Amino acid sequence: MTKINAQHIVDIIQFSFDACAFTAIGEVFRQTCGTSMGNQISPILSTCAIVSTEITWLRLCGQYVASAHLADQLWVRRYVDNRAIVVDKEALHTNPYIWQLASVQFYKKPVQLEDENCDDFLGFRINANNRQVCQRHLSNGYIPMSVFPWLAEKLPSELLRASALTRRGAPTMVFSSGAYCHAGSVGIRTNTRKYPWTSALLTHVDKYNQPSSSNVLVPLSPFRRGEHGY
Repeated sequence: MTKINAQHIVDIIQFSFDACAFTAIGEVFRQTCGTSMGNQISPILSTCAIVSTEITWLRLCGQYVASAHLADQLWVRRYVDNRAIVVDKEALHTNPYIWQLASVQFYKKPVQLEDENCDDFLGFRINANNRQVCQRHLSNGYIPMSVFPWLAEKLPSELLRASALTRRGAPTMVFSSGAYCHAGSVGIRTNTRKYPWTSALLTHVDKYNQPSSSNVLVPLSPFRRGEHGY
């Protein structure tokens, strides 16, 4: 076993750049720019270059974007070399520091950003419209019934057990949010954190009911095994 000291790190990094060879379409190529594809050290090297730029920006500009973050106008996530930014259009065009962060030239060369121009991020789909629509209706204090069919089309459905699926072949979706209690464990459902405004929209409060009165649920149609809702 070879002991690696701090002075060996530079040589290991240089070797990783010199060994950038790969095979494609039956030929061997040498990569001349960037970290080596498939090399175990490449994600670490790329992250170091990215994080140094982010820390510098955060120290210089963090105070100028904190209010936008707290006001739910800015959401940023990065996993290795995948980055996602959801930002309010007004904040993007009026705040030069947010504009700098959202630019594809943010990291400078040799780091290059590619605009994917889609809502997919690490296997998930980010839908900022759900958040905006739900927040707007909550602010207005009135929720039209047309919002709920729209949410049923936009929100992701949870996996259903075979016993819960409709026998008629009709499309079925389930979206649950809030708290859970199962086998003595309690907690907050994942959808509550992923869709806070949608969860708030779906929360029903009978604040105008007479104290000590009872609620009544009326079925829309005959059902069994959860095939239809109320």
